[in-house]
Amino acid sequence: MADDSKNGAERRESEPESRQERIARQQRGLPDSPGVYLFYGRDDELLYVGKARSIRKRVAAHFSGGEPRLTSRI
Repeated sequence: MADDSKNGAERRESEPESRQERIARQQRGLPDSPGVYLFYGRDDELLYVGKARSIRKRVAAHFSGGEPRLTSRI
């Protein structure tokens, strides 16, 4: 097994990253500052525009029980 230094977890190189792992990794890269964020669907359709005092916290709130009809399409 290879060590994935991005999240510290061990995984096989051929094992794909799960959707939940990918979302968590992307959330860690978001700024903890005010701003506007855009959610796009798989076909690059703009689904949602939001603004927040902390982009990281607001996006995390969407995925931790917010609107599942929206987040399942992102």
